[in-house]
Amino acid sequence: MSEQREIKINVPVLARVEGEGALDLEIRNGRIEHLQLRIFEPPRLFEKFLEGRSYTEVPDIVARICGICPVAYQMSASHAIESVFNANPGPWVRAMRRLFYCGEWLESHALHIHLLAAPDFLGFKSAIEMAEKYPDEVRRGLRLQALGNKIVRTLGGRSVHPVGVRIGGFTHAPDKTTMDALLTECLDLLPEVLSLVQWTANLDLPDDEQEFISVALHHPDEYPFNEGRLIASDGLDIPIADFHNHFREIHIPHSTALHGRYFPGGYAEGEVGIPYLVGPLARVNLNHAQLPKPVRDNLAASGI
Repeated sequence: MSEQREIKINVPVLARVEGEGALDLEIRNGRIEHLQLRIFEPPRLFEKFLEGRSYTEVPDIVARICGICPVAYQMSASHAIESVFNANPGPWVRAMRRLFYCGEWLESHALHIHLLAAPDFLGFKSAIEMAEKYPDEVRRGLRLQALGNKIVRTLGGRSVHPVGVRIGGFTHAPDKTTMDALLTECLDLLPEVLSLVQWTANLDLPDDEQEFISVALHHPDEYPFNEGRLIASDGLDIPIADFHNHFREIHIPHSTALHGRYFPGGYAEGEVGIPYLVGPLARVNLNHAQLPKPVRDNLAASGI
């Protein structure tokens, strides 16, 4: 006769997340009966803050939404406002915005992998404790995060809540000497980025297959950052302006975080929609062919 077991786990404060939250989990006889990720961080209400403000103020205001990923909000806002004016900032601004975004991705992912996620996978209470056994890996994470911060600071004036973004471009252009030095530093750290992919691919990750719908931007000629169409792994392909025809955000009682819902056939009153996946994994799933060849080769070599 199989053993009847009941497991209850309550984590009142999740320390290694970008925000504030808690976890409630109940398992009976090997089946999850109750699972809630409760985000109790106060809502930001930035949409309301922006009402009545000049469009020129928006990039600086939305940068305050997050200290880790302000570029995402600044770029989204800038592109939305420029679309209203039918403005095209030109190729230099477009290229620098991609670099700006790369800086944010680099510092954010380096922080997440080395300081937030890796200690859990490797059985440590913190990155400080992990550094005793993996000092080189932790130092690598700090170096990559510092480089990402430097890229953001070069174009945004500072690495946290950048102030160098404006509608139509940036408030200043870095000089050639600064950019040459930054390029040299990027090339010097490229081997560390490649080794990071190999290292994370060899972590002992749970073998957990799930069915989910990936949603991301897609651009036919490049890996998407700011431009393109919204696509999904179930075949959806729509312009960004049609987002609200297929996606909605809802409030739930146990969390201040909004939950996204996808409506494949289009939103209809009374329907609940289905969850969907966004972020780096969804973007890679839907845009693998758009990655630069050296990146694809590195992924293939790591078994990803």
